[in-house]
Amino acid sequence: MNNNKSVQETLNSVLSSDAIYELCQIDQLIRTNPEHQIYSRLREMISDSEVLTLVFKFAQNHPSGKRKFIFAGYLSSKEVMDALGVSKRKLAKWRNAGLLPAKVFGNTFYYSVNDLVIMLERNYTGKAAGI
Repeated sequence: MNNNKSVQETLNSVLSSDAIYELCQIDQLIRTNPEHQIYSRLREMISDSEVLTLVFKFAQNHPSGKRKFIFAGYLSSKEVMDALGVSKRKLAKWRNAGLLPAKVFGNTFYYSVNDLVIMLERNYTGKAAGI
């Protein structure tokens, strides 16, 4: 593994752009969920392996890995606002009040679909005034 350029050329020839993107999704999922033991263990395994470290670094630096990351089970602020018909300000109030936890990636807040369902079940009254 001394010749990084040949490793990169090999990876470029065998990994499709979709595979590179999926590696980046996996890497981001591991990085954004350090509290989960399985993700923590995966991060250790990747760090302990020179080959896996090179593969993930390659994917992160590849143009195909730069596509928007899609959080599985999460919605962006815009998606939540559109789905619930609420303003950015209302969403921020819920987040700041602790009613709706969020994860931040870049400049975007992401909300767990499960957390949304729980918040709606606890607080939905059916009235226009909302929460």
